[in-house]
Order: sequence, then C-alpha cells, then structure tokens
Amino acid sequence: MTSLEGKIALVTGATHGMGRATAILLSKMGGKVAVADIIRTPEEGEETVEMIQKEGGEAFFIHTNVSKASDVENMILKTVEQYGRIDILHNNAGVRCIGPTIEKISEKFWDWGIDTNLKSVFLGIKYAIPHMKKQGGGNIINTASTFGVVGARGSSVYCASKGGIIALTKAAALELAQYNIRVNCVCPGSVKTGFGKRTKTLEMLAAEGTTPPKRIDKDRQAEMLKRYPIGRTGIPEDVANAVLFLASEESSFITGSALYVDGGYTAI
Repeated sequence: MTSLEGKIALVTGATHGMGRATAILLSKMGGKVAVADIIRTPEEGEETVEMIQKEGGEAFFIHTNVSKASDVENMILKTVEQYGRIDILHNNAGVRCIGPTIEKISEKFWDWGIDTNLKSVFLGIKYAIPHMKKQGGGNIINTASTFGVVGARGSSVYCASKGGIIALTKAAALELAQYNIRVNCVCPGSVKTGFGKRTKTLEMLAAEGTTPPKRIDKDRQAEMLKRYPIGRTGIPEDVANAVLFLASEESSFITGSALYVDGGYTAI
C-alpha cells in the first residue's frame, strides 16, 4: 500500500477542488501538509487544514499569491521552517482564463492567466530546488490540463499556459534528475470542482471585468460526455489519486511525464 509516512508535502490551490482533495489524500497516506492558497477570508484558508486535522493528520495554512515571487519564496521557506524539509511540491493553483477570443484578449488578461497558471509553476520549482538539492532529492508534480495538448475556442490563454506547464515539466525533469528530484505533471480533463464559483468574485475581477463562463445546460453537458469514452467527467479524487501515485515511491522510475487523467478524452 502506498505510504507517505514521514514525508512533507506542499500543495498550492489547496482550499478547494482538486487541491483540497489532494492535500487530504496525501495526509491520509501519512504526509504532513502545508496548505497554500490565495483566499478571501481566514476561515476559507483554514477549512482544508481543519478537515485534515479531523482525520488525525497534521497541516498548516500559508496565504500565498502564487504569481508573486516573494510570496512563493516565503511559502517554501515557511514549509521548511515548520517541518524541516519539503519532499513533495504540488504546483496546483490556477485560474480558468477562458472566455475572450484571441483578437479580444487584452495584454492584462493574458498576463493574468500566464502569471497565475504558468509563472507560478516556474516560481514553485525555482524556490524548491535549493532545499530539495540540500536534502538529497524531492518530488514535484504540476497541474497541467488536457487543454495543454488540444485546443479549444476561447481558451487560447488557458491552452498556452497549460501547454507551457507540460513543456516546463519536461525541461525541469532533465535538469533536476541528477539531483534525485523528479518532476511530472497531471493533465486532468473536465473535473467537477466548483472552480468557477470560487473564481468569479476574486479572480475574474483581475481580468478586466471578464464575466465567468456561462453555466453549461443539460443538452450541452450530454454532448460533452460523448467526448469521454469512460462515460463520465472527473471528480477531484480522480486527480488526487494520480498525484499520490506520482508522489510515491511506486513511480520512482517516472520523471518528465504528463499523466492524463481524462477518461479517454485525449485518446479520441
């Protein structure tokens, strides 16, 4: 059985959806978890921590804007100060920068999407490296997307950011293999996370008033399901299980890989 006993994990975007599910699962498998996110209220930041503690796990919260270098450096340092090391870094935080067509995208909207989704992964890797090298190794898992390998209308910023994560993962894996640091990414398909509900008041304001994507009606949902050979869209725990595998010794010979967690979406 997979065990993370004695391991220290840091998960970004961990107050909801896939990040929360992953933080909870890593704790259940024996890891101590640093929970990082940008939040509206202190209570929102502590919810995941409380859920972990109720299950007998150990965790603490770090308020972090993952698009800012100083915040990310502080996030890594606080994790090391609290637990003495960092074994697993899950760069999961991101935004749904979906809506405008290419000709209508402003520079501000582009920067917001790329900084939050892609620059954040670069910063996480950058500031984790010295600590992982010093301790003799580590494990980095990034959240990309199936939209990093296929295109979608109105999603050029999102596709560019997630495709960049896949390429960055491969390059980092080659650079860091000599230090016993593995770097992989997961590529989720459609996952029910409540993501859009969370972002509309906080993050969409940063996107120059861009409105959240419209709710998909039942007919459209049925049409989307046809793209998933497995017969359903994902749930956060599907992605969490994939991250757990990549974070564990069961995947010790895997680095530079993109693991598709998409119900066969990209196989069509």
